[in-house]
Amino acid sequence: LRHSPFVSICVPARNEERDLRACLDSLMAQDYPNFEVIAADDQSEDHTLEIIKYFERRFDNFIGFQGKPLPEDWLGKPYILSQAFSKTKGEYLLFTDADPVFEPFALKSAMFLMQKQKLDMLTLMPGASFGSFWERAVQPVIFGLIAGLTRFGDVNNPDSPKAMGIGAFILVKRSAYEKAGGHESVKKNVIEDIALGKIIKRSGHKIWIANGKSLFSIRMYHSFYEIWTGWKKNVFSAFKRSITRTIWFAVTLIGFQLTP
Repeated sequence: LRHSPFVSICVPARNEERDLRACLDSLMAQDYPNFEVIAADDQSEDHTLEIIKYFERRFDNFIGFQGKPLPEDWLGKPYILSQAFSKTKGEYLLFTDADPVFEPFALKSAMFLMQKQKLDMLTLMPGASFGSFWERAVQPVIFGLIAGLTRFGDVNNPDSPKAMGIGAFILVKRSAYEKAGGHESVKKNVIEDIALGKIIKRSGHKIWIANGKSLFSIRMYHSFYEIWTGWKKNVFSAFKRSITRTIWFAVTLIGFQLTP
């Protein structure tokens, strides 16, 4: 990179003791020369905050804190990310989750693409890892559905209104984020990542979506119960809270899986 702007990486964590340590280890091992990590505990009931404090003691470029209780007019993830943003100093912001594991060259590669394409926002689809039977049975189907419904060319076309954000990796210029209103503008959205991508593009900025599986991977859920509780609200919201549309896609998906 000819120029390495300062990047603030925001990691929200609620009851993430199982995956958080590996995520933070991989972030602190980035070979990018100019970054900080802001880890925000969202009122966890496990050892999440203790893990965050451990990293804060070890690294000078790591800031950890416990978020405030949730106000009535916000949803949880937008609120904790808004609090994390208030502590950032970076010219660029990377919003991620508490469970991805990043390759050491992930941030440098993403920043190179940002500068090469002159982007205001870059969002990446992660690689996926699966363990249990239900993960292997269900997760690839859902990821395939998301990929099939996402028109990458339209999202990357400045003349198209189509937009997208993937919460595991949203890298955005601070100026674009602030102009779009930040997470306060999506504070009541269940799928705030998609909503954030839409408002950033709508406010006149260039966004890009790409395959990031060579840069980071994620194991989202570890059991059928976690899959069910994790996806049910997001999928319904993605289909614009339409029962008809949700049933239609469910039937179509089952047909594609079972008919062969």
